[in-house]
Amino acid sequence: MNGLKLFRPVLFFCVFLLGLFAGIDQGEDRTPQFSQIQDFYSDLNFIGSLSTRSERARLTGYLDGTDPDPRLENERLREILRRMRRVCDCILFMDPHMLKSSQKDRPLLQYLFRDDLLEVQKIRRTQEGMAVEVAAYDLDPAPVLHFIREFEEAPEGWRFPPLEKLLAELAGGSARSREVHLWKQKNGRWMKQDSHFTFLDLKK
Repeated sequence: MNGLKLFRPVLFFCVFLLGLFAGIDQGEDRTPQFSQIQDFYSDLNFIGSLSTRSERARLTGYLDGTDPDPRLENERLREILRRMRRVCDCILFMDPHMLKSSQKDRPLLQYLFRDDLLEVQKIRRTQEGMAVEVAAYDLDPAPVLHFIREFEEAPEGWRFPPLEKLLAELAGGSARSREVHLWKQKNGRWMKQDSHFTFLDLKK
């Protein structure tokens, strides 16, 4: 009898996952183009590849809006802060009580301190919005520091490299994990839910 009680929560979770991916499979075969969703991942890749964790820790102090235009020492940090704010604006909190917590404790900070590159592999419609399948690649610290110096010394007209080049120069090998991010529309904007599914075993 006790075994049956323990089995029920596991069964419920499995049914939930099957329902989620059934919703994904019912989506369009063609990947829909939503620039706002793509921009979210571009911002995360920019933040991760052109800033250190200590710089991001410093910049999180300006996310509450009390100092909308802090005097930062270079354009790189000013651009990182702009993109951090955009990322925060795209997170949809499923628990409204989270909004009352201090900025330091808010779960959105997990995105700002990622040390990886995210590659969008598929975007599919679900019954409630979009499911975005993402591959995560670890960033190597040494190439990132070199890339930061390259950015600060770049000539006028320099452009942020495409993801393929970033993966080749900054990432440490094959993808570490695959994630499924769920997005919903709110007031005409696409918002990412503040939690997602991570699958560590990529061997198929």
